[in-house]
Amino acid sequence: MGAMMRSHAWSRSPLGHPGTWPSCLRSTVSLMLGSRFPMFVAFGPELGFLYNDAYAEILGDKHPEALGRPFHDIWPEIWPDIAPLIDRALSGEPTWSEDMPLTMNRRGHDEQTWFTFSYSPVRDEQGRVAGMFCACTETTGRVRAEIGLREAEARQRALADHLPSGYVYQLATPRDGSDRRFLYVSQGFERMTGLPAEAVLADPAAAYDLFLPDHRERLAEAEAAAIRELAPFDVEAPMRRPDGSIAWTRIVSAPRAVGDYLVWDGLHLDDTARRRAEEQLRESERRLRLATEAAEIGLWDVDEVKGTLFWPARVKAMFGISPDVPVTMADYYAGLHPDDREATSAAYAAAADPDRRAVYDVEYRTVGREDGIVRWVAAKGRGVFEGGRCLRVLGTAIDITARKQAEAALLDREARLKAVFAQAGAGLALTDMEGRFTEVNGTYCTIVGRSRDEVLGSRMIEITHPDDRSGNIPSFEAAARGGTAFDIEKRYVRPDGEIVWVRNSVSAVRSDDGRVVAMLAVSVDITDRVRAELALRESEAQFRVLSQVLPNFVWATDADGRATWFNERVYAYAGLIQGQLDAEGWWAIVHPDDRERVAREWLAAVTSVDSYQCEYRLRRADGTYRWFLGRGQPVVAGDGAVLRWVGTSTDIDDQKQVMAELVRFNEALERRVAERTAEHDRVWRNSRDLLVVVGADGVFRAANPAWEAILGYGPTEVVGRHFGTFIWPDDIELTQAALERAVSTGPLTDFENRYRHKEGTPRWISWRTAIEGDLVYAYGRDVTAERTQGEALRQAEEALRQSQKLEAVGQLTGGVAHDFNNLLTIIRSSVDFLRRPDLPEERKSRYLTAVSETVDRAAKLTGQLLAFARRQALKPETLDVGARLRGVADLLDTVTGARIRVVTEVPDRSCFVKVDLSQFETALVNMAVNARDAMEGEGTLTLRLECGVSLPAIRGHAAAAGPFAAVSLHDTGSGIEPTVLAHVFEPFFTTKEVGKGTGLGLSQVFGFAKQSGGDVAVDSAPGRGTTFTLYLPEVEPEASTVERGGKADPVEPGGYGQQVLVVEDNVEVGRFATQILEDLGYVTTWAANAASALEYLAERGATFDAVFSDVVMPGMNGVELAHEIQRRFPNLPVVLASGYSHVLAQEGRHGFELLQKPYSAEQLSRILQRVTVQRAEAGRS
Repeated sequence: MGAMMRSHAWSRSPLGHPGTWPSCLRSTVSLMLGSRFPMFVAFGPELGFLYNDAYAEILGDKHPEALGRPFHDIWPEIWPDIAPLIDRALSGEPTWSEDMPLTMNRRGHDEQTWFTFSYSPVRDEQGRVAGMFCACTETTGRVRAEIGLREAEARQRALADHLPSGYVYQLATPRDGSDRRFLYVSQGFERMTGLPAEAVLADPAAAYDLFLPDHRERLAEAEAAAIRELAPFDVEAPMRRPDGSIAWTRIVSAPRAVGDYLVWDGLHLDDTARRRAEEQLRESERRLRLATEAAEIGLWDVDEVKGTLFWPARVKAMFGISPDVPVTMADYYAGLHPDDREATSAAYAAAADPDRRAVYDVEYRTVGREDGIVRWVAAKGRGVFEGGRCLRVLGTAIDITARKQAEAALLDREARLKAVFAQAGAGLALTDMEGRFTEVNGTYCTIVGRSRDEVLGSRMIEITHPDDRSGNIPSFEAAARGGTAFDIEKRYVRPDGEIVWVRNSVSAVRSDDGRVVAMLAVSVDITDRVRAELALRESEAQFRVLSQVLPNFVWATDADGRATWFNERVYAYAGLIQGQLDAEGWWAIVHPDDRERVAREWLAAVTSVDSYQCEYRLRRADGTYRWFLGRGQPVVAGDGAVLRWVGTSTDIDDQKQVMAELVRFNEALERRVAERTAEHDRVWRNSRDLLVVVGADGVFRAANPAWEAILGYGPTEVVGRHFGTFIWPDDIELTQAALERAVSTGPLTDFENRYRHKEGTPRWISWRTAIEGDLVYAYGRDVTAERTQGEALRQAEEALRQSQKLEAVGQLTGGVAHDFNNLLTIIRSSVDFLRRPDLPEERKSRYLTAVSETVDRAAKLTGQLLAFARRQALKPETLDVGARLRGVADLLDTVTGARIRVVTEVPDRSCFVKVDLSQFETALVNMAVNARDAMEGEGTLTLRLECGVSLPAIRGHAAAAGPFAAVSLHDTGSGIEPTVLAHVFEPFFTTKEVGKGTGLGLSQVFGFAKQSGGDVAVDSAPGRGTTFTLYLPEVEPEASTVERGGKADPVEPGGYGQQVLVVEDNVEVGRFATQILEDLGYVTTWAANAASALEYLAERGATFDAVFSDVVMPGMNGVELAHEIQRRFPNLPVVLASGYSHVLAQEGRHGFELLQKPYSAEQLSRILQRVTVQRAEAGRS
């Protein structure tokens, strides 16, 4: 309510804005809002109304409109009752009203309520009465319960007074039994003894003198024993009536201590009939026992002096305690519902307080100690006091759970009824006693398809379907005659002949004198329901049919989980006849090692009414066990009760085997990665070129042994010293500037400077660098000889060296590592997820497929690389050109780099050529390398295949009819000058800079085309790019390749709804990375490049918890993006991922978190959790 008051539009309220309220009002409102007790304040001349959350529940539908309105406008219906009390409070006199009856309209209808409340004047700073304050509690439930209790007591007394062949009595005696006094005898006393009840109430001896003298001593002994042991008293003794007749009687009583007295609640029965007819007596006893239990009242007694508590079995049951379990007051307090414990304990304390001596009259809830059941109890009691202290507190307790549930149900029904009438969602019709319409609402007219004028005056039976009239007329006549209500489902016929199904609830309308004067019909159109029921029956029939044709096992159980039905596929699998698997029979086909686990998980699902999923093995008819995944769901009724369970069992045996194979494959990949790492170490040691790691401060961190061979310095002489120690003096400034450029802007390529050999001579070194954090990784080649030799020899040697080393290694190694690490990332993460036992089948299938496809791509990539490396004679083979183009596109992605987009356009139909596969792929790579260089590393390379074309005339050679397969590569580069175009296929012809190419690539393409019976054409012009087209003769197909997918394993989730922005230009890796993060519990947004990522951050940067970005991307790379994010959002963590990046190699990590590919789902989750936790801790500090 505090929030509602702050946002309330006070301009329309007589109270005005809270800022103008006087301090007396603000302090009163503050006290009221902090209380959980219902309170309100009426302030000002118009008594503006303010209230707290507890009072809002009393207002019902008047909340929240009542806030700030005048008191009279809120409660006009009870104003005549409370106005005198309000006047007294406003005159300065506090008032108190207990259980005051009020007829309120707070939910659209009048309801009788009772309230206990007080009105207190609220005075302003001058002491004048400016308003009033009310603290109240609704006692409607308790008052109604007391009325019900009194009625129950009256019924109990009436039952006792009409007890046949005996009477009920209550007797009080001192604890020593020296005296006795009848407290109560029922009317049956006079019928049984012939004496008036007043006689025995005045003189107890009048009853005892009736017993025959020979039996009085036995009666006294039994009574004394009962007093000693406080045990039940059950004695048979003959009695002589005043008319001289002898009657055998039975006295059944139980003494209970009340203070210094014993109170005997007993029955005195005429037992003569039992002796004549034992069966009649047993029946009489049964009725008496049932009558006693029907009262459902438990008595309780607390001895405050001794600190003991007496509860009979009935009261113990109200606290969920077994009859034979001893109890103390600690059990009483522990059994109280937490929400009721404070108020109930306070009420008991007030009853036991000698100064207050309040009546203990409460209704509270208990939580059963043994069964956990919540029950409602109505308890009353009073304290017994002596000398200013409480000796004991005695009272009664009644289990009112059923009444509370009935009240709640009644309130619910009343609320629904009000809603029906208020919203007029049902058809309402009034008729006279002959069924003639006198009033209808619009909904009813819509149902019957007639206007109001057409309906009024007609009879209901006239619009009823002829086949339904015979059932409707007798019910209507009986209701009109006796005033009884009835429900009927029948059909109305609209004027156009359409049939409408309705449910009519018909009841009598009575006048003030109780006569039935009209009939009210509430009509609901149930046409859709009737049709739905018909459709449901058809659907259930379809389910039976569908369950028989599904490839899965389908089964059903009862609500307790006992099998009741299996489809025929289960019996066919198990080799059993229908019915043999019902109840406990199905355990016979479950593997013995799985039964205990399956039974435990199934019981847990049935007990918690939760979805069921479990893996287990089932025995086939031939004795073989196969793995199955069982899933089940409860079918729940509208009231929440479980009707039955329905489930399926899916054969996952093949998936289990595939998963095991994937685990073995992953282990093999990890071994290969370890081997590659060892190879890199050998490269460092055995490299003939300089390899060095230098810091931004220019100090060498590491150097390889080649330093000693080239410059004469051993690694130990280099590490820890500044580069200026070894640089030729004229090149120091140049080298310092290059180092700063490498650290700040990007890697260096072919930077040359002079180093001083240990002997004092200069050596020219050509450097390439990569950055990783604040370290520069540099590769230096001794080019002194090349610079001193002639230009022609230097070009030839450098071309050969580059073709053998730089092009093969430089062009492929980094890209292959990046792509291969991407594949390892998908495999590793999928296997992690497939290890999760609770992974849904759909996700499991998706991960298995992803792993299988990734494995195929990895195998394909390594195969292409091996084929490209072969140097051997042509080995022609028939292959599908389109399929090979799709496959080699991955290799071209590696060759061209991330900033060049490779587009493949292949027709739907296949065409085949017979060529050497290695030479074919080498030719495509050579053309792609030239295209890459022409586009300067950025653009679009389009691979296009046309089948069945003719060979045009090329360079003076005659055309040929074909058919030929035309494979073209088109780039968006700068194009080729006409003077150069005529020489592009000549060996060693190149326009590239020194060290950039050998001039042999296109000559290989030309030679391959001619050897394969085709040709190669080139079309280019400056400014519009270049197209190379390779023509190869088509042949008939000889073989095809079939690829298959697989499935994989689960991963534990790690996120808790954090928002992660994923930046990845590779579609497959991006899709897989977002899927992994979602399965780890993160919410992802995927950007395909840095520009898109910055747009997302500009729109909703505050919603992201972290950014997860690849490094190598078209345009702005991942490191540049991270710097930009750090500039715009300093507190937003960035995690970079890369298998290889020249940017990272030259410049280092730049202080950002780096996740090396391949990475596992656990590693990804851990690093994201770390950066998000660090961000949260930084925010708190």
